[in-house]
Amino acid sequence: MTGSSARPPYVEMLDAALRRANNGGKVSRIKLAQYFRDEYDVDTDHASYKNSIKKALEKRMKEGYVKQEGQSFMFTEEGEKWYREEYETTAEEEDEVRSLSGCVSREAGFRDS
Repeated sequence: MTGSSARPPYVEMLDAALRRANNGGKVSRIKLAQYFRDEYDVDTDHASYKNSIKKALEKRMKEGYVKQEGQSFMFTEEGEKWYREEYETTAEEEDEVRSLSGCVSREAGFRDS
């Protein structure tokens, strides 16, 4: 990837790192940096990374989705629930969205093709 615009926002990368880097358990700052390097090709030695990850962690902690234990971070129970609702969808939910949009288009006078 080239350029920072090709990457998701830091809070989204953080969410993925917390979920995947240690199977949803505690993730150390070192493990976070390793995940960002491996998955997103982020220069974790650069000051902008340190500032951005700090802001992303502070944002998620302020929202109550992430908690800190020592130098490690993990989702709170509320954060786990939020993550599932925000990022994980089931086939059933996708079908509901499609059928709902079909109803709306028929009500608007459009035909399904």
